[in-house]
Amino acid sequence: KGHSRIIEFLATLTDSDGKRIVDFNQPDNEGVTPAAVATDEGQIDVIRYFASLRDDEGRLLVDFNKADNTGITPIFVAIKKEHIEIVRILIESGCIDMGREFNGLTLTESAEETKNEV
Repeated sequence: KGHSRIIEFLATLTDSDGKRIVDFNQPDNEGVTPAAVATDEGQIDVIRYFASLRDDEGRLLVDFNKADNTGITPIFVAIKKEHIEIVRILIESGCIDMGREFNGLTLTESAEETKNEV
């Protein structure tokens, strides 16, 4: 719950022109966005808050389709970690890019490969 309060506070910070100071799409050096971190850690409240952030025309401000430097997207992580509620929120928010693992496999291909190894 504490993480979502911090995110909500950061979202209120604006410059003198009223523009948001914090860009929740800004990745770190590995291309990992705040949405990807929240997804990885199973922070449903943060993902739900990100999904509520819209511009004046109703467009989502957080890009849930943004892949990291290895091609992994937040929904890929959510599915892989079985964060079902986060998967639902991402899909309802228009997330469609499933991404690929570092080895180039899609989620389905990776699941098939894992199943064959068991």
